[in-house]
Amino acid sequence: MLAAACQTVSSGPAVVDPVLKSIGTVADPFVIDAPIGFGFTKEYLYTTTSLGKNVPTLKRNIYGGWDDPTDALPTLPGWAQADTVWAPEVIHLPSRPPTSSFVLYFAAKHVSHNVHCLGVGTAATAQGPFTALAQPLSCQTDCGSIDPNPFVAPGGTLYLAWKWDGQACGPNVINRIHAVQMSSDGLSTVGADSILLEADPSTWEGYNIEAPEMYLRNGVLHFFYAGGQHWNGSYAEGRAICAAPLGPCARTATGPLITSGGAFCGPGHGAPFTTPEGLSKFVFHAYESCSGGQPTAGAGRKLFEADLCWDGAQPATQANGEHGCLP
Repeated sequence: MLAAACQTVSSGPAVVDPVLKSIGTVADPFVIDAPIGFGFTKEYLYTTTSLGKNVPTLKRNIYGGWDDPTDALPTLPGWAQADTVWAPEVIHLPSRPPTSSFVLYFAAKHVSHNVHCLGVGTAATAQGPFTALAQPLSCQTDCGSIDPNPFVAPGGTLYLAWKWDGQACGPNVINRIHAVQMSSDGLSTVGADSILLEADPSTWEGYNIEAPEMYLRNGVLHFFYAGGQHWNGSYAEGRAICAAPLGPCARTATGPLITSGGAFCGPGHGAPFTTPEGLSKFVFHAYESCSGGQPTAGAGRKLFEADLCWDGAQPATQANGEHGCLP
């Protein structure tokens, strides 16, 4: 039976106190509730390279935690440097043949260009192993491309958003989010890309925005993103509304949705998802505590999970407890 939706949510920035999942260092989490056959689904968590794995992948267990990680991409394509795979995300495309109905997007540093490029691979299951294409999907060789986010619009058209990594070119370069239409198989781009959003240095974002996440709810296309610097307490999670997957997009508030609080420091790179029970959740990474605006000495980035609750079109994150919120 579904739990009741949260009754009241804040219209301003929310400080959350979710359950801490201690699975070691975690960065750039993404969760998919993937079909596993016979009408059943299972949650899978993907994170940036760690623990000697290119794409650490964890399966939700019956206790609500995560099993030990496997590697969804054990073999890198020749263009990708080892230990540089960032922000993997997976999408299920049921129209593809059964042998390759899951598509993985990731960023990795190019051995020749020495900046991050976007890669893509396919597998028969959400856990992989995925086989990556021999060449990058996209390479902005001036500064690089990271944080790919696939999104299927109503009607079935696939899009991909990502960050143009201006930070790789200098601290005062304004970073931006791009998007492009994808082919039906998810393996190539279609047409020109567009710019969805640029960082606003006059706000909490500073020169950096990253980690785009498209989320459609009741006909409204929500666009979650991170801003600030991931290595300190300025990092936070923001939100915009997009008229369409290729924009235009506009911010919904002057402040972030999630900021540093007593439970964590520098929250960001969040991703919404819906559980097999139909509840709305939000995962993100953060340091365990702050001291003077900086992560406490020795604090590592961990996985946090919160309920994602709604008051009309306004979301708020709340403590992850026994009950959740409806999408």
